[in-house]
Amino acid sequence: MVEKSVEHAEFAPLLHKMFPLARFVHIVRNPYGNIVSLRKAKTIQSKFPLVFRMLDSLYNNYYHLYRNRQLIDDYYIIRYEDLLSNPEQHIEKLTQFLELPMHEALLQPTKLGKSVERQQLHGAGFLRVRCKPNRQLEGVHHPMEALFINRHLSYPFEAFGYTKLPDPSIKDFLKPAKNEGIKRYLINRLYLAYLSYNPGKEL
Repeated sequence: MVEKSVEHAEFAPLLHKMFPLARFVHIVRNPYGNIVSLRKAKTIQSKFPLVFRMLDSLYNNYYHLYRNRQLIDDYYIIRYEDLLSNPEQHIEKLTQFLELPMHEALLQPTKLGKSVERQQLHGAGFLRVRCKPNRQLEGVHHPMEALFINRHLSYPFEAFGYTKLPDPSIKDFLKPAKNEGIKRYLINRLYLAYLSYNPGKEL
């Protein structure tokens, strides 16, 4: 049985106590790509979201990752980028951790063991796990997002070998993002000053 709700990272120690034979798999992602993905998920009616909500979500995710790997032995961590760049190798390692046989079906979309047609995959049009271009370094994030990550998220870079980008200039940081209204612009930029006086919100 597999359960893949994202919220389980927070309750992993409790779940481990309830199901001591369970094995946990946590996919970690480059913080720059992660915040872009979060922004897209939190964008409502094309409005740029509040950055503190995205940062809180990222902070909680990496905090529980840090805690869980200390508390649970059967806690497997895999980098999202590695899984995309070399799926065969890393899926095989994952099956070894889970003590499951490697099977070709793990490298292609299936439903109840049967191949899924292209049109059933939300228009994605693929029949096999494949690498998508790694876009987090191509400027898809806003300089404001990069600066917040650089200042307040050191752990994922140090622990998982991600490359930290140089801090953007203050001029770039102050540029408004697309569809960022004046109220949200002020809240998002002033949040940097708030974090400067609350250094405990750093991981």
